Amino acid sequence: MIFLKQQKKIAKSIISTLLLSSIFTSCESELDNELTTLSGIDTQQKILTRKEINQFIFETTESNQTSFDWNMASQDILWSAIIHSNNEVMIGYKKEEWNNIDVRNYIFENSQDKNGNVEILNIKKDLIHTLQEGIENKTNKEEIIIEENDRLLSFTIKIFNIETLRSIATSSTIRYIEPMYDLYQEANNHNSISKDNGNLGCGSDNPRYDLRRNYDYVDLSPGGKMGWNFKYHKIKETWDWGGISSKGNGKGIGIAILDTGLSHRQGQLTDGFSQGNEYMFNEGLVQNRTIKFSDKYGSNGSNPIDECGHGTALSGVIASPRAKYGIHGVAYGCNLYNYRANSDVFINGTKDITAVANSFIAAANTSNVRIISMSMGSVTRSSRIADAIVYAYRKGKLIFAAAGTTKFGSFISGQYPNLPNIVFPANMTEYNGDVVYGVTGIRTNYTACNDCVKGKNVDFAVVMEQLNGTQALATGKGGLYATTIGGSSVATATMAGIAALVWGKNTALPRADVVLALKQKSDYPFRTNPIFGYGKVNALEAYKYFDLFGGF
Repeated sequence: MIFLKQQKKIAKSIISTLLLSSIFTSCESELDNELTTLSGIDTQQKILTRKEINQFIFETTESNQTSFDWNMASQDILWSAIIHSNNEVMIGYKKEEWNNIDVRNYIFENSQDKNGNVEILNIKKDLIHTLQEGIENKTNKEEIIIEENDRLLSFTIKIFNIETLRSIATSSTIRYIEPMYDLYQEANNHNSISKDNGNLGCGSDNPRYDLRRNYDYVDLSPGGKMGWNFKYHKIKETWDWGGISSKGNGKGIGIAILDTGLSHRQGQLTDGFSQGNEYMFNEGLVQNRTIKFSDKYGSNGSNPIDECGHGTALSGVIASPRAKYGIHGVAYGCNLYNYRANSDVFINGTKDITAVANSFIAAANTSNVRIISMSMGSVTRSSRIADAIVYAYRKGKLIFAAAGTTKFGSFISGQYPNLPNIVFPANMTEYNGDVVYGVTGIRTNYTACNDCVKGKNVDFAVVMEQLNGTQALATGKGGLYATTIGGSSVATATMAGIAALVWGKNTALPRADVVLALKQKSDYPFRTNPIFGYGKVNALEAYKYFDLFGGF
C-alpha cells in the first residue's frame, strides 16, 4: 500500500471539517487489491454519520476521478460504514500465497467445478467460523451468513463488533472487505429511502403520441420508425451496404443486456413467450432469431418482467425487429439475451451486486453471446462484479458499460448536485482498459448530453440528444408505440448494436478485430479526445474496414 498525495489532500479536508484522525490510503494497483490494515482501530471510536461518510466518498472520487474503492477508506470510516450497512459486509478470500491475478486465474480455470477446491472451501469455512465465534446463540450464528458465491470466492456476512473485524482483517487469506453501504439512506439518520421507489432511471415506459416525422423519427420500409440519431453513425447505410436481410444488421451475433428486465407487454420483444415462441420478434426482415430472458434479480425465472421500463427500452434500441410497426433496433438481426439484474440503474447492496455478478457469469458462459451491454453503474467499486467482468472478458466477450449520469450525486441525500466522474464498472482499467468500454452520450454539436458524464475513462460517444433536448427512440413497456430515452444508457445500447453490425459481417472474427475496426473508424482513432476517448464511430466505415485487405 502507498500514500497518495490526493489522499493526503482529502484527509486534510475531512479532518478540518469532521475532526477525524484518519490516514487515507490507496492500493498500489487495481490488480493488487489488498485490504487496508485495521490493527489500530479504537473500539471506542466515534461512529461517523452518513453525511460524513458520503462526503468522504464524493471528495475521494472527485480527487481520483474514478469510482470509490473501500480500500481508500480510513479505519474509522470503514467501521462506521459497516455499522450503517446493517452490519453486512461482502468478503473475498484466497489462498495465502495468491495475488489478485492468481485469484482471477483460479476463477477462470475452475468456473465449472461445482464441488470447489477443498483447500479453498476450508479457507472460507475457517473465516466464517472466526466470524461466528463471538456469537453465542446457534440460530444467530447461522443467520449471519447472508449469501455465498464459491465460484467468485466471496460471501456476504454480518459483523457485529469491531473485534471480530480485527480478527480477520489482517488475515493473509482475505482479499477484500466491502461494506454493503446504502448510499440511498438519508444522511444523519437511519430512515431508508426505498430503492424500488427511487425510480432511478425508471419511467421510460409511456408511449409518445407527439413524435414528429422526419424530426423525432424516420419512416422506413416495410414500416415502423428509425431513430433520428442513426444518421450520425451511418447505421442505415450499414444496413443497406450489407443487405437489409443478410449482413450489416447484426445477424448471427448474440447481445446480452444486463438491466431491469423485459416487459411481458412489449409486443416487439416478448409477445409469444407464454406459447413458447417468439413470432413477433421474428416478424421482421430477419427471421429465425433467438430471444431469451433470465431473471437473476428476482424469482421469475424465464418469465419476462420489468417493473422499471429501462431494460425494455434499451432492449428495443438494440434488437427490436425491422417490421411494419414500432421502432427498428440498431442490430435488428441480432439474437437478444436479456438478464434482469436490478430494479433500477444504480448498483447498490448485496442483492444488486449478487444479481449483476451472476448475470455476467451467465452471459459469459453462453457461447452465442458475443457482446454484453450494461447501462447501470455505481459510485463505489464492487470487487465481486469486477471479478465477474474479468471472467466474461477472458471468455471473449466485448463489454460496453454506461459512463453514468451526473444525477447520481443528487440521488444520494441531495448532497451533491453533480457526479463529475465516470462510474463503475465503465471505468475499469484492467487489460489496458479493454476489459470494459465506457460509453457516454453527446448532442449533435459534440457536447455532452444534459445528464451524461464525460472524462478520461470514456472510450466512445454516441449521438442521442438534439440541442433542444429531444432524445433517442426506444420501446415502451407496453404496446407498439415508440417512446424516448436519454443519457449514457441509450448511448451504450446503441454502441453495442453498432458493434454487432460490424461483427455480423464475419461472425468468425475475433473480438480484437472488431474493436480495432471500431477504434480506427471513429472520429479520434488515436484516442486523442480527453473527454470522449475515440469519440463517435462511423458504423459503415468500420463495417468496411478490412475490405482493403482482402475481406473482413
